[in-house]
Amino acid sequence: MLQAPVIAMFLLAALALPAGTAAASETADTASAFLTLEEIRTPIIDSSSIDGVIRVKLAIEPADSAAAALLTLHLPLLRAAALAAVIEYAHLEASGFKPVNSERLRAGLTRALQRVTPGVGKVLILEVGAFPS
Repeated sequence: MLQAPVIAMFLLAALALPAGTAAASETADTASAFLTLEEIRTPIIDSSSIDGVIRVKLAIEPADSAAAALLTLHLPLLRAAALAAVIEYAHLEASGFKPVNSERLRAGLTRALQRVTPGVGKVLILEVGAFPS
């Protein structure tokens, strides 16, 4: 099956980012206490071919002020969990020719990120789109 190696490749690519890259693009805004993640792009795979791409920009709201510092330390793990959740959504529900169900995507992202650390309050989708290839 071609899908498992493709998903594994994308997860490894996301985890192989240098620490400076993640720290520069994923920062905590102390005024609003939201953590923003760099845009996530994953392929939409249908019948072992790439049907399109899904792009998502996220912000994470900490459950409380004490959790904000903890979330900042866990940004690489949070990004990996978010990437896995978007890949799962792209595989199961997305198409380059139909709109993204942002409520369902947000629910999946929230569950995935709260498994990494319970300090995640809400996941906010800032931008989302599915585009045909």
